[in-house]
Amino acid sequence: MQVSRCSRLCGTLWKRFLILTVGLTVGCVMMIYRRSAPCLDSVLVNACKENWPRPSMAMLPGRISAMSRVENDSRIELVASVRMNGSGPVKSHTYQAEDVPFWQHESSTYKPPMASDNSAAALEAEEVQRNHVLTDSNRSSDNRKLSDMKTWGLKTYRGSLDLLTPGLVQNVVHYLWCGRKVFEFQHYLSVRSTIKYVKPERVVIHYVRYPRHEGQYYNTWFEDIKTEFPFIYLVDLSQQPRICSSTESKKRFIIQTLQKTGGGIYVHYNTIFSRFPVEYRSTNCVNALTGDVQGFLLGRAKDGDNASRCDVTVCVSADEYKEKHAHRPVCVILKRTYYPKNAWDQTDDFSALVNTIMYGEHPQPKAAPSYQELIPNIGHVLWLGGGPMDFIFYLNCLSQIHILKVDRLYVHGNAPPTGPYWDKIRNNSKLTFVKRSWPNMVFQNKVGSISHMSDVFRADIMIRYGGFYTDVDAVWINPVPDRLRVYDVVASYDWPQLYNVYPDYIQLGVMMGRRNARFWHYVLQSMRDFKDDFFGYNGLLKPYKVFERHPDLVQISDKLQVMCWKLLCHPTWYPGFRDKAASHLKIQNFNWTMANSFHFTAPTPDCLMNETALMQGTGLFADIGKRILKAANLL
Repeated sequence: MQVSRCSRLCGTLWKRFLILTVGLTVGCVMMIYRRSAPCLDSVLVNACKENWPRPSMAMLPGRISAMSRVENDSRIELVASVRMNGSGPVKSHTYQAEDVPFWQHESSTYKPPMASDNSAAALEAEEVQRNHVLTDSNRSSDNRKLSDMKTWGLKTYRGSLDLLTPGLVQNVVHYLWCGRKVFEFQHYLSVRSTIKYVKPERVVIHYVRYPRHEGQYYNTWFEDIKTEFPFIYLVDLSQQPRICSSTESKKRFIIQTLQKTGGGIYVHYNTIFSRFPVEYRSTNCVNALTGDVQGFLLGRAKDGDNASRCDVTVCVSADEYKEKHAHRPVCVILKRTYYPKNAWDQTDDFSALVNTIMYGEHPQPKAAPSYQELIPNIGHVLWLGGGPMDFIFYLNCLSQIHILKVDRLYVHGNAPPTGPYWDKIRNNSKLTFVKRSWPNMVFQNKVGSISHMSDVFRADIMIRYGGFYTDVDAVWINPVPDRLRVYDVVASYDWPQLYNVYPDYIQLGVMMGRRNARFWHYVLQSMRDFKDDFFGYNGLLKPYKVFERHPDLVQISDKLQVMCWKLLCHPTWYPGFRDKAASHLKIQNFNWTMANSFHFTAPTPDCLMNETALMQGTGLFADIGKRILKAANLL
């Protein structure tokens, strides 16, 4: 009995010992796992110090002697210093964590390379970093997982400062705007690059004359940046015009402003940052000014008045930035007029910088095909005001039914057409008249012109239905290949240079797209700024501004339509099509059958005024009309 009781007691104690051992083992494993999770949520180094990932560093040969946290551009990186076998030189390994965007989420970020030396390994690493663009497709599905990267020395980053390190120069940026000038895209790019790379608490724009646009409302960049960034402050200096009277007076104002406001950063409006090391703000002064105060100047209140005590760096021109550098320049000075499209589809480093600042990625976003559904095979045309259908409108309907081969053709209007041509086609099984109310107002803005009413109607029709839209004065001569029907929106450029401030504009008189595509919504919303007294603004210029902001929403097809204005047709697939001399009359061996459609804005060719004139006519316009009648078995 005594032996049996003793055996049971020993068994119980042994079971409890095993349970305790297993519990302690599991607890240790969980503790190690928790300590291995990267602390990415906190921006304070001290708060995260105890939670640096340790087991993930076990792959490193040797003992970890130091850990530091480095913030570079919009990335946070963990840099481990490893001493091999307890002695010898310190080697550094960098582990990249998830992107930490500054102001808005960006799908990808171009990383300007920063080589620490001219060694082969460093230059190779620089090349890898310069060419590598982070996109959704090449990111890890687990953004919090650390990935092993190429070896980068600690000296590459010159320390482990972040934006909350005590003692940094005040992070306030000042601009000085002088003269009666237009605030252009390169100036917008300067402020946007400052916001992206300097990450200021506020941007103060001192102006003697308020930044303006040119009258055609292309250069509205100043108004744009004011609505995009909430912490822009404007200071009116119109009562102190002498500030801008000379270079010396500008320098005096810059220095006095930094002194009076407790230090900060002055940036010239032609200066574009490619990066901005936080370490600059740990110094007393950094001088990157040129003789005419372009570039930038960083200074504390007590040191901004003496440039001789400043660390010096140099901004380069855009052409110089395109060259290869062992150390990537911090800033670029761009003095010439520049447009977003100047950087599209370019491969040089400056274009990559512009696209990254403007769109968050390089190359710029582009329209992507989607094969889940095609653009609906239905046609739309507007007929406002009623009255007899003219011959060009009759050819329009015939071309959509017999050449474009739409399943249905909808004629939208407040009253159906009348006359003999309408009587010929009204009973076609594919044609339907849709009665619509007169669109005389949009966003409380009055719409008086019929051409402007069509601008409003187009956006509404494409949001509701999608398909093909064709103005009444355009005709189709070829069907559209299915490879174009896989995009959300397909449109083409216009050619008459009526608005020379705009780098391009989009002609929506012939277009196609999916129902409810984002582009149509942007176009409709742009009509909050509707201008009934500015021909072309709502239907040509504003859509281009939308496209310029969102180049991924529209697929441009150079053969979708040929614009004919004043009886001169300019195919946009020919080089130099914007030149007035490059019309169909001047182009040798012009093959007009390559186009999908022709659009006769003003005037309508004589041979397309009626059927008799067409039968007697010769030349390009007559050939187009006869081609349509032949397709409809009417010739």
